[in-house]
Amino acid sequence: MLPTGSIADGKPAIGEMEPSPGYVRFNVLEADTGANYDTPEVMRTIEVAEWEVRRKLGFLPPPGRIQIITGRGPSMRPKLEDGDIVWIDTSFDHFDGDDYYLITLGGETQIKMLQKRGDGLYVVSVNTDFPPYRPEPGKVSILGKALVHAGFRKF
Repeated sequence: MLPTGSIADGKPAIGEMEPSPGYVRFNVLEADTGANYDTPEVMRTIEVAEWEVRRKLGFLPPPGRIQIITGRGPSMRPKLEDGDIVWIDTSFDHFDGDDYYLITLGGETQIKMLQKRGDGLYVVSVNTDFPPYRPEPGKVSILGKALVHAGFRKF
């Protein structure tokens, strides 16, 4: 989250200000492979028109529910290109069927598809150069569902 409190001139910090009427404010976070999601780096904030948010997501989320990250790396090409932004619905911290998720595994934050198969949960990349694998049970933490259908390439 952005810092709160007053800055030197007595004006409220960005995190305290209300978004412009008819807009929703989002933090855009950097999510490099290996990033620590507990302390993500806020790259910038953006305001998106409410109508555009409804069109992309199908609903208007409460503040803080949706985070936007910048994906990095080639493993999800061509679905997600390096530098694409991805909307993350943080209300999903559990497996909710085969879908794309923001996960941590082995200390790395990643956007991957999770697939339930007969012998367990698999981590799947779109790019076939990265084969699917089954991590040890309990080793995957789900941070949110990646709403890849909502996509924006860049802001």
